[in-house]
Amino acid sequence: MKKWSIFTLILMFAAVLGMLSGCAGDAAPQTAASDQREAIRIATDYRMDSIGYQQLQDFAVRVQEKSKNTIVVKLYDRGSWSETESFAECVKLGTLEMAALPIEAASQLQPAYAVYNQPYLFSSMQIAESYLTGKAGRSALDTLPEAYYGIGFVPDGYLYLLNQGGAKWISYADLRHMGQTKALAGAAVYDLRALYSVQPLVTSRDWWDGLSEQQRVWIQESFAEAVTASFMQQTDKDPAQSLLSAGVVFQSNAAPEWGGYSAMYLQQREAYFAEHSDSLTVYWRPVIVEPPLTGEEEPAQ
Repeated sequence: MKKWSIFTLILMFAAVLGMLSGCAGDAAPQTAASDQREAIRIATDYRMDSIGYQQLQDFAVRVQEKSKNTIVVKLYDRGSWSETESFAECVKLGTLEMAALPIEAASQLQPAYAVYNQPYLFSSMQIAESYLTGKAGRSALDTLPEAYYGIGFVPDGYLYLLNQGGAKWISYADLRHMGQTKALAGAAVYDLRALYSVQPLVTSRDWWDGLSEQQRVWIQESFAEAVTASFMQQTDKDPAQSLLSAGVVFQSNAAPEWGGYSAMYLQQREAYFAEHSDSLTVYWRPVIVEPPLTGEEEPAQ
């Protein structure tokens, strides 16, 4: 009985070896990195009807289509995730994949981003689009700390100046909400076209580097296409027209106050540039570089 058991074990062992040798030429099928499913949670401080939130919704649809549903985006509007001050830390810790950072929060990562809160940086919406989607915008994103990667800038349209016991800038979506809820009594609203609102969409470098090249391409292409589509929509239908239908009344640009505010914010911009000089301000204040010496110049007398 004992010999029979040993013989049986030998046969079983031989059978297993035969099975292993028969599979040696065919490696187990591997799942391509681009086929792996990725869920992207994006926290924002936007209202759902804001220009920025709609751009991110468009991005979500495009990246899901390009990836054949292997990348799915979940958006969180204002108050649905946490306070904006914690967005960057959540991204760093991996509890969020991405976050659109208001400039105040983004400036905690890159102080030079405070420049985006300065009025009259862009002379037109077309110039804003060219900057955000071009080399200058990419260079600005590349100045983020090493732990972060900037996907792109989310465009949220022009801010409006609201004077209701004090002047402050207000977004399209917030102003529209105030108009719809009859909360503009006694307010003066100015459409200065002075401050175009942008927010960097950031992720962690570790998460970004862990994606496949194809996944990164899908994400970048989808985001860029959504930005272009957003600017096209803003050009085709001026958001200010939608505000009028929501009950917002703008002050005439012929009013003395309009010109006073415009002059004041132009001075604010000049004062900012007089006090700041960094890699981002150079874009608006180019440094004049003296031509290199060729060795043929006459020596100074």
